[in-house]
Amino acid sequence: MGHWTKHTNPINFVPRAGPAKMNRDFAPLVFIDAQGEAQSNAEWSYLDANGKALFDAGVPLKYWTSDGAGSVREMTALEQQGVDDAETTARLDDIANQLDDLEDILRAFVLQLLDERNRMAVAFNDLKNGIATANNLNDAKAAAAAIADEPIRTVAQIKTALRNKLGT
Repeated sequence: MGHWTKHTNPINFVPRAGPAKMNRDFAPLVFIDAQGEAQSNAEWSYLDANGKALFDAGVPLKYWTSDGAGSVREMTALEQQGVDDAETTARLDDIANQLDDLEDILRAFVLQLLDERNRMAVAFNDLKNGIATANNLNDAKAAAAAIADEPIRTVAQIKTALRNKLGT
């Protein structure tokens, strides 16, 4: 019983019968890999002593590559750096993409903050106008009482308000 390894990176290997049995029983058909996907035999090679040595040495699978002759080898330092650079680029791209989402939530937050502030400004201006037009203390009290109370907001209400602002 040996292993089969796909000729792409990252290298995946699946326990299988020896190459003769694979060729006899499956070629040119497909077989099912460990993830349940149908694979052509042409895309896989028998994991030989080179692959076993890499596996036993603990070389990360991301640093394995096909040698083009049906076996695997460890990538050179330059190839490994290329893999690492690609991973770093992908990670930074993911962070940059998250900024788009962050900008959306920040925009929604600022819009909601502006709405809340404007509601407070309307109430304050109504109070100011009521006092300015009052002839006596009772008129001022009546003007203040006519202004609707500001609601106390719950976290759930703020979340709902922010969710409604997203994409606007």
